[in-house]
Amino acid sequence: MKDNFFKFPSTPHLATLAGVNIRGDKVLSESECNEFLQHELVVEEKVDGANLGISFDSEGNVRAQNRGAYLHLPGSGQWRKLGDWLALRTDTLFWHLSNQFILFGEWCYAQHSVFYDRLPDWFLGFDIYDKQFGRFLSAERRDALLREMCIAEVPVLARGHFEYPEIQKLLSASKLSDQLAEGLYLRFDQDDWLAQRAKLVRPAFIQAVEQHWSRPAIRPNRLRLEVRG
Repeated sequence: MKDNFFKFPSTPHLATLAGVNIRGDKVLSESECNEFLQHELVVEEKVDGANLGISFDSEGNVRAQNRGAYLHLPGSGQWRKLGDWLALRTDTLFWHLSNQFILFGEWCYAQHSVFYDRLPDWFLGFDIYDKQFGRFLSAERRDALLREMCIAEVPVLARGHFEYPEIQKLLSASKLSDQLAEGLYLRFDQDDWLAQRAKLVRPAFIQAVEQHWSRPAIRPNRLRLEVRG
């Protein structure tokens, strides 16, 4: 299997909320939104971390990627904990991912706009990409593989059929903090595979992101089992 770089695709907005500047991102049309909502959905918290992909090349070397590039391990800045985190899990990850899958998730060591103090781990998985078939696993298959790898997943908020106002009501406090969540990820599957995903971002988030990237200092988030002295 080739070791070509695969970048996590951008997720379209389900709709635009008042006060949200989409900044060129794709937004589903009204008809596309209505069609999307016809399906049974999995609604997850959109966690405010750094997108991290974990995979192995054909020689068994672990690779970590962020957006469009591989990271140089052990890492620095917001990635300073990544090398040690991977070292403890490399054998387990390789056993399940091998050269076939890419594990995607949020790396949450550093605060971005939302401060988390109840993280189950620094990394929260949300998708698994099958390089052989060129598709993402269904939520059921993803969840099973995450459990086998002992990888924490992003909070699942609800499952079922929803009207748009019901989706909006799910934009509330984070399950990992007392602060408001960044937003929602919504997805539906077809058989063993992801069929489509969309997101809904709360209005204050874009401004918070701009303020975050203007701050040079890193503030670590907290694990929920972390000892506080």
